[in-house]
Amino acid sequence: ADVPDEIKDKLDFIFVDNKFAYIACEWLSTINLIQIWDVEEGELVDSFGTGDEISLATGIAQGPNGDIYVSDWYEARVQRYDGETHEFVETFVQADGEMSAPTKMQFGPGPYLYVLSAGGLIRYDSESGHFVDVFVPIGSGGLDTPRGFVFRNKATDPEPEP
Repeated sequence: ADVPDEIKDKLDFIFVDNKFAYIACEWLSTINLIQIWDVEEGELVDSFGTGDEISLATGIAQGPNGDIYVSDWYEARVQRYDGETHEFVETFVQADGEMSAPTKMQFGPGPYLYVLSAGGLIRYDSESGHFVDVFVPIGSGGLDTPRGFVFRNKATDPEPEP
């Protein structure tokens, strides 16, 4: 496959080992859907995640076990890849009505994987991938069409500036 010299159709990213940017790309006809860029060299070094495994990569997270998790918008699922080899491991979460159009994801606080979706912020068990609950439903507190989220530790994180 041809390797592009630029990031294409990016939707989300994470830093791994402070050296690599893993970028979830919407659609690439010539390479895989997850690009790995060396942040110091500014070069594409690898890619993984075929169109058979991910229909639309909209979110990416690194789990506590070092594996890479990718949300799939169209299939309402989270795919798991080995953190070292980047080989497909399993469908970690397959929604059963509680989640649709998943986007951003984050592990923790607690033993949970949080997935932002059209239904709100959904919690899954971070070890098994089993549904736990809808942590923040759409409409709660005026929540409508969320695009991202972050957890903040009030004890250690500084107050954001207004």
